[in-house]
Amino acid sequence: MNFVENYLADHWDRLGLNWLGDAGGLSCLLITPRFRASANVLFFVLARGSKQPLLVAKIPRLPSANSSLEREAKSLENIHACWAGGRDSIPRLIVFDRHRNCSLLLQTALIGRPLDPAMIRSEFQSCTDLATSWLAELHSATAAEIPGAPLARLAAAAITTLRTVLTLPPERALLLRAQHLLASLDEARLPIVFEHGDFSSPNLLRLHDGRLGVLDWELADPLGVPAADLFMFLNFAALSLRRARTVADCRASFDEAFFGSKAWTDRWILDYAERTGLAREWLRPLFVLCWTRYLTNLVRRLIPTDGMVALDTLAWLRNGTYYSLWVHTIENAALDHHPNWR
Repeated sequence: MNFVENYLADHWDRLGLNWLGDAGGLSCLLITPRFRASANVLFFVLARGSKQPLLVAKIPRLPSANSSLEREAKSLENIHACWAGGRDSIPRLIVFDRHRNCSLLLQTALIGRPLDPAMIRSEFQSCTDLATSWLAELHSATAAEIPGAPLARLAAAAITTLRTVLTLPPERALLLRAQHLLASLDEARLPIVFEHGDFSSPNLLRLHDGRLGVLDWELADPLGVPAADLFMFLNFAALSLRRARTVADCRASFDEAFFGSKAWTDRWILDYAERTGLAREWLRPLFVLCWTRYLTNLVRRLIPTDGMVALDTLAWLRNGTYYSLWVHTIENAALDHHPNWR
């Protein structure tokens, strides 16, 4: 923790942080995310005696692993520049710097209640309405058409990455089916949007004024997939409602939420589509792309620089929730049992 405290003491005036008080009266709380693919550790910077953080600092778990922090820094700068209406709902970048041969990202803290599974269960409709509205505003404000079928390129890159690790015959068959389901994106004139990339707990807050606060932009993509953040949130809501713990429970809640004539997520998906001007015909391939790309991003965070994946890592991936959700998506997305998405 002295690492962050020393940096702040040395650079407090240069960073213009005097409005927060005296750098000598600060303390830090270290947070280490338990998720296996997490690349960074966090420090909450607090005034002594206070329980509310003023700033959040991030450093990589490994000194050489800087890419996610650099990506988050660029994302925070870009989103503040292109979406004035949402600036109060996301952290503000203070600095992305090097300190003692290690990258450090410093950003403002957002204060609110975690929009966690307990809040979803107790305030389900208001939370889901809030998230849908926030995403519709973000994606409407940042939508842009660019030449060259960018979503088709994202789909092709995702399939290529998955082929490097999913080599079993059933997996090869699933990849071929996924490629077929995504083929319509080759001709799609769809906009790209600013995608958060992990729009679920613990990255969401209900701020004190009732608005949504959104943290952790290290997976964000300014050339992202429409509706993908919404699909991610609705899956998080489904897991929360069912109190899903096991992979089997997660897959069952996913099925209840998205597939069949009683799929309860249709209301919010179609509302988002109407608000953003997204034609229903594209929802199915975008849904497939969402889960294919999420699994791909997880793979990319686990693959070492030499490209050799350890057997225990591959086993962890195949036994995990998002591999299961991807398989379920590919196995069921082509079946004609989702009339609202035609």
